[in-house]
Amino acid sequence: MMLFCLLFSLGEQGKYASAISLREKLFANYSKHILPSIDEEKPVEVFYNFALNQIMLVNILEMSVKLLIWNRIKWIDRNLKWNPQDYNNVTQITVESDIIWKPDLVISESTKVEKPALIDMEYELQYTGEITVLTINVIVSEKLHIPKFCAKTNFFCSLGKIILN
Repeated sequence: MMLFCLLFSLGEQGKYASAISLREKLFANYSKHILPSIDEEKPVEVFYNFALNQIMLVNILEMSVKLLIWNRIKWIDRNLKWNPQDYNNVTQITVESDIIWKPDLVISESTKVEKPALIDMEYELQYTGEITVLTINVIVSEKLHIPKFCAKTNFFCSLGKIILN
């Protein structure tokens, strides 16, 4: 058992050293200011998914709603690909947000985004160049359309009647 643990530990140290070497090579001449599109004539495809985690507050009198949203954002950076066999089969590394190109995503003007208490998200980088980040946002929308009788009478309104702009 002790021999297995020692061999496992040495294998992990080898992967760690390979990841450090990989990181140094990838970012030696990398610029986050260069658009990472596969074809310079085409825009970068950014995939955005979100999930409603929680309805935090519905204020019928102020016609507002506060939501906790989980976001997943993905894109491919053609400048950050590698062959895992060259780096002890390392297939992914984690990178800080301030060293890579990131898409500018803006939420509609009808809402405001309250920043969560998260400091500098880390991004997962796959050997294919695919970058994924998971974030959490609190979104407040102040443009709800709720039937007037709800606001006047303070009766409970079905969420099915609330329409977000």
